[in-house]
Parts: sequence; structure tokens; C-alpha cells
Amino acid sequence: MTQITVPPLAGRARGWRRTVHGLTDARGGFAVQGDWLEPGDVVDLPTGTVVLAVDKTYTGQAAPSDYTDGGPTYAADVTLHLVTADGGLTAAWSRRFARATSALGATTRKQIIGLLAAHPPTRIPPLVIQAMRRPNREPGPCRWCGEHVPAHQGHLVGHGADVAVEHWTRCFDRPIPAEGATCALCGVEVAAGGYVPDARLYLVREHGGRWEARHIPSLACTTIPQPSATAALAAHHEALRVLADLRAEQKAADARREKRAATARARRAEQDAADRAAREAEDRRVRHLTVVARDEHTLNDKGVAPGLRVALIERASHYTDGSTVIRWLLREYAGAGPASPTGDAGDADDAVEEETVYLTVVDARAAYRRLKYTRDAPTRPGRENGSRCANCGGAGARHPRRDSSGIDGVVCARCNGEETVALSFA
Repeated sequence: MTQITVPPLAGRARGWRRTVHGLTDARGGFAVQGDWLEPGDVVDLPTGTVVLAVDKTYTGQAAPSDYTDGGPTYAADVTLHLVTADGGLTAAWSRRFARATSALGATTRKQIIGLLAAHPPTRIPPLVIQAMRRPNREPGPCRWCGEHVPAHQGHLVGHGADVAVEHWTRCFDRPIPAEGATCALCGVEVAAGGYVPDARLYLVREHGGRWEARHIPSLACTTIPQPSATAALAAHHEALRVLADLRAEQKAADARREKRAATARARRAEQDAADRAAREAEDRRVRHLTVVARDEHTLNDKGVAPGLRVALIERASHYTDGSTVIRWLLREYAGAGPASPTGDAGDADDAVEEETVYLTVVDARAAYRRLKYTRDAPTRPGRENGSRCANCGGAGARHPRRDSSGIDGVVCARCNGEETVALSFA
């Protein structure tokens, strides 16, 4: 048996230690068979035992894809140690993997198999001589930050009268003070006052401990430059100014567009009024003249009700003075239902019921479009005179009868079946 110190974790790295007795067909760390070791503990192990050490360091955030939602990514340093007879560990093989997911792949498995073949494992469990962390059985203040540490939630350091309590791995971070601070890692100013999501105060356990302002680890400020609080605030104000300018420009463009539309509407109204006045003057001029001939051209035709159609007609009237006046009219006439797909205006023998004359084709077409085809409400057979019985006043009248006074009406089935009863509809 040889007494060794399990390699501790360096800095903020994550990792684990384990003796290796064999390998299974499982993937990753589940394939390793052996006993877990706590970093920093002093343990007794058989000479020739293979110790696997894996240290992971944060490298960034993976982008979401079709197969994963993303998440933190890590690099891994894998080292195979061999327990030697002189009381230490010898690094037999070491390699850094850019992706921690491939750290225990075929390359590492091949090295483990070679070491196990050269140094057959004894499968004797490790004996812990001195634990790195001793749980505190009594509550007390942390020797670094002074915060209260409940029982069994920290660990003891020192011995005898010098024993003290501290948090397990690091003390709890704190918010940035109101006066602001500068990141100790990258030297960039962080925001001051209120809630600062991208920076915190961290306690560094050196020379009695000190508080340092740092960006949160996920930002990796030492490799990815972070903007200062002043620059970020200035950029925010600049973005607001640009947005306000864009909105003002859009508002001005909308106002110009509305002004052009209003001008166009006014000109169109003036033109329509002038055109209407000219046509009205033309009507007054030819009012006492005689029409020599008329030419009509059907522009549109459609059905508007069962047995009723309407046609949009352009009429040219020729007067005795040689002038021609064109007007547009809607002609309602008796026809065979709705308009046919060919747009036929109906038979020549259809009776004209009503005509409406319009001065402009715009007014005529607008009136024509407002006319829609409407069907008569469906009726049930035998209910032309209502659903109430003319004799008893009950519902379900569908049988035509004549009462004793000769008045026609519709009765229900019960009154219709009483042949001997004289009916009275009065």
C-alpha cells in the first residue's frame, strides 16, 4: 500500500477522480469500473493502481439545433496516473480534448486497456487517511465571508483551537454596489446600482479573502470582450434616438401621403362637380328639344330577385339640333331569375317595370353594384296562410278547407278530420 494525495481540482475547473479496475461496453464515464476518490484527500492505494483524473473547463454555449436545445460546452483534460512505490503519482498518459463528450472515447479506452494489461488491478478499495473536507457538525460563521453556515452545509479547516468553518467550494456571490465597480478579469467597467445581470461580486480566497467584481463565467470576458456600462448605456440611448428618428420620418411620410391623397380627392370632387354641372346644363338645354333617335347598349345585366332582373344600359339620345347626349340608366324588368353566364339581357318581350337615369357612369355602376340577388324565404307546403288553424287557432295548419259561411282557410289535422263538425273561420 502507498499513501498518495488525490490530485485536487485547479481553479474553477470541474472534474472527478477514480481508480480503474476495468472497462465495460457502456459509453463515457459509465464504462469505467473502480472506486471514487475525493480531490485533495490523502488515501492508501495498492502500488500499480491506475487513477483516472478528468478536469473540465467551460468553453462557451452551444447553439440550439434540431437535436438539442443547446447548453454549456466544456473542454476536458484526461490524465492517467500510476501509483508508484516511492509514495507518489506518476502521470502515465495525458491529453486535452476540445470537447468533453469525446474525452472517454476510443483513444482513452486504448490507453486504459494498455495500462491495465501492464499493471493488473488488485481491486483493493482505497483507505482514506485524511479527508479534504470535514463537514461542520455545528453552525458557525464562514471564516472568509462571515456569513452564517448551517450545520452540515460547510466544512472544517484547521485543527484544535485553530479550527474554523467555511463554505464548501466558494462563498455566495453578492450584487454589484451602487457606486459601481470594474471587472477584475477584463478591466471593463460594469453597471452600477440596481440589478446587474451580467456581473457579480465574488470572494477570492487568498490572503484573508477579498471581494472582486467579475463578469459571470458564461460571458467568458477574458476571451470575449464585453462593453463597458457607460458604452452600453450610450449605445442604448443611440438606439433610442435612431428609433425616434425613424418614427418621426415615418410619421412625416404618412402625413405627406395623406396630404397627397386629400389633394387628389379634392381635385376629383371638383372635377366630378364640374362634370355634373355641365351635364345638368346639357339636360336643361335639350329639355325642349325632340329626340330623333336613341341608341342603347347593355353594359351589364343580372338577376336581383326571382323573376326580376336589372340591366345597366348606356343610352345615346340624338336631338333635332344634331347634338347627342349620353346617359346611363338602370332598367328593372321581369325576367327568368338571375343573370345567365352569357350576360343575356333577357327577352325582348320582357315588360319594363322601372328605369332610373344617372348623369355619370360612376354613379350608375355604384348603384348597380349595390343591388344584390335575394331569394324569397322558403315556405312549407300548406302554410301559405300561416301556421295557425283558422278554426281552433292551434299550430300545424296545413289542410285547405271552407267553413260553413263559404270562407276559405287552412286548418289543422284534427279539425280537418271532424267531418260532422261545422267549421267557422269568422
